[in-house]
Amino acid sequence: MPDRWQHSFADEWLLCFKPRPAARRRLVCFGPAGGGASFYRRWPDLAPPDVEVLAVQLPGRETRLGEEPRRDIVESAAEVVRALLARPDLPTVLFGHSMGALLALEAARGLRRAEYAPELRLAVSGRESPDLAMQDTGFMTLADDAFLIAVDRRYGGIPPAVMEVAELRELIAPALRADFAAVLGYRIPSPDPLDIDLTVMRGRDDPQTADERIAGWDRVSLRPVRRCDFPGGHFYLSDRAEAVLSELLADRFVAEPS
Repeated sequence: MPDRWQHSFADEWLLCFKPRPAARRRLVCFGPAGGGASFYRRWPDLAPPDVEVLAVQLPGRETRLGEEPRRDIVESAAEVVRALLARPDLPTVLFGHSMGALLALEAARGLRRAEYAPELRLAVSGRESPDLAMQDTGFMTLADDAFLIAVDRRYGGIPPAVMEVAELRELIAPALRADFAAVLGYRIPSPDPLDIDLTVMRGRDDPQTADERIAGWDRVSLRPVRRCDFPGGHFYLSDRAEAVLSELLADRFVAEPS
């Protein structure tokens, strides 16, 4: 629908590292707490040529470093929904890792209400069920350096080069704190399940996603929920991007447009 196309607004929230004007389907990626769109920088090169890969860029990091980080999952998801509605409809997969799983869920709710896309799917990764509170949150009260060390010990994912440079630690701490505050403040706004295909992914060695901690995802969808486990810990997908993409973009998961 060309009259809905608003390039500049869409690109503020959705980065496209490799534009594909002739794409027939779309993958929208939501990153973990503290992460920016570059978390998915390699994915467009690994995706099939008919797939447009968009990475969500939240305020307070990377290209939006000068902006105040958001502390509300639902509000941030609503902005992503607005950005997607400014683009032509395509069969779409929403994929969120860790905190991004909650953003992807709320974006799916918003897009369903807007009757967006002929085919909409949801995949969540590395995240407890949305009805569960995050455990052991005492690290949130620590000073910045101790806070970052605690986060890295718990989840991993912070590059050693960042941890070794004070200026870089100062840059990432505000967004990371804001993201954890957003997760802590999140309450699933509606108990009503979505009529949507849902895949739940995790690393087998990730203690954050033990069976009892992810069981509640089954209540998010009216349809049978697919489970997919990978070798590795919380950031298993960093080493297994091709396998994750293969699962996300399999024919059984994304229907080709007729």
